[in-house]
Amino acid sequence: MKIATIGGSATLGLYIERKDTWPQQLAAICDEAGWRVSVENRASSGLSLSAFAERVLHLERKDPYDLYLFQIPLPGRIYIGVNGTRRMREEDYGKEMIFGWSALNGYVSPTRLNLSRGILHENHPFHKYLKSFSFSIIHRNSPSATYEEFIAFARFWETNICESDLEFISYAKEVFLLQQILRNLQKPCLMFQWNGRCLRNLAHRTEPFYSMIDWTEFAFKGEKTVIDYLKDSHTGRYPELVIDNLGHLTPAGNRVVAEELVFPEILRWRPLTS
Repeated sequence: MKIATIGGSATLGLYIERKDTWPQQLAAICDEAGWRVSVENRASSGLSLSAFAERVLHLERKDPYDLYLFQIPLPGRIYIGVNGTRRMREEDYGKEMIFGWSALNGYVSPTRLNLSRGILHENHPFHKYLKSFSFSIIHRNSPSATYEEFIAFARFWETNICESDLEFISYAKEVFLLQQILRNLQKPCLMFQWNGRCLRNLAHRTEPFYSMIDWTEFAFKGEKTVIDYLKDSHTGRYPELVIDNLGHLTPAGNRVVAEELVFPEILRWRPLTS
């Protein structure tokens, strides 16, 4: 059984070894349970939901999988495209900054870049990459664009569009599109929303669009985040489960995700394959 995991930095495993990510620990847990599977991590740091369907279609043409696991990112993103015909060279940037082109994910193409709320602040550690990486993509496709124009647009988006009804509607459409593509491919998938609060907001603000989402596809029905779960269920151990204030997890935290969140869903799905 070949399983592919697709997501952002929480799936890729920021600051930790590849073997300690929840996809690789999930493979070990399945093996311990006597179910031999191959779990391949096809995530990219900063991968946006709009790129998930593209990535699936690319993988299905190149190397099909039996099951897809999606860690659905948050809404409120700017999408900066990196197309497959003009590959960004890894030697030009650190490997952790090559969104979708890292050797770790097998140079899967194409991708979209996530810039979430707050990342435009001058003191944000990611801000230094806006000009060296993000704007280089904009300028490549629009040579007349200036960096000041790019930042002005990004700040307008952050103030007026991020977390708006328009953004949530677009987000719901992306989820629905991804589900339909998997159904058309006749490939099973499990979706996990590491932050369910945004889906609850979506339900309250855009009811007709919320109804398109198969709610059972999401862990906890969107009621809490993984961080909330860890705080509630592992109070004494919580400091050793998180690695930064953005919610990235240590190897121990990834073990909890693999063992207590994802693996039970795999067990519920497994009888359908027999």
